[in-house]
Amino acid sequence: MRYTLLLPFFIFVLVLNAQSSLSLLPEWTEDEIIKANTGANIPYLTPEEKEIILLTNLVRINPLKFSRTYLEKYLNESEMERSSWYVTGLQTTLSTMSALHPLKPSKKLCSAAAFHAEDMGRTGKIGHTSSDGTPMDTRLYRYVPKAKVKALSENCQYGYKNPFSIFMDLLVDEGIESLGHRLNILDPDMEYIGVAIRPHSTYRINCVQDFGAVMR
Repeated sequence: MRYTLLLPFFIFVLVLNAQSSLSLLPEWTEDEIIKANTGANIPYLTPEEKEIILLTNLVRINPLKFSRTYLEKYLNESEMERSSWYVTGLQTTLSTMSALHPLKPSKKLCSAAAFHAEDMGRTGKIGHTSSDGTPMDTRLYRYVPKAKVKALSENCQYGYKNPFSIFMDLLVDEGIESLGHRLNILDPDMEYIGVAIRPHSTYRINCVQDFGAVMR
């Protein structure tokens, strides 16, 4: 009887791991992972991009558990100082904030993210301005008309191939005094997400996250 009860979750883990390299920590329930894994069945996302969405939603739906599990995993595996202001500040934020709704994948935002990641990758540039000088907001409004959204934001990360490292680098946001990447990830107003991971001629890999909230 014990094996019968465990079998459905065991199969679920195998199926999810077939799409993702993310190590599923036992503290997370099947229901939580399903709730967070909004990109699981989206055909235009790569397994790595799905993993970024999964991690983004895990920290949103249960910030304290994320701090105790995946943040601890990251700190144990990295050379980051636990006493760093960026680490202690994140721990405080995740232990005191309320849970947020998961973000849903948007094909338009994924297209916007892919355009920027490919542009930066081809030209070797970094930042939010396109290689032809187009500002971020102008570029994003080509994909999501201004009249239909109340807010858009963007994260860019360079150099890491592993989705877990990409995401944790953005969440910890070491060296960014404004904590802009972290704030975008934890923005309660955002509802949709687009992700693209592409090669970069200077930094090997670059990842773009685009976030959006629709007008009501």
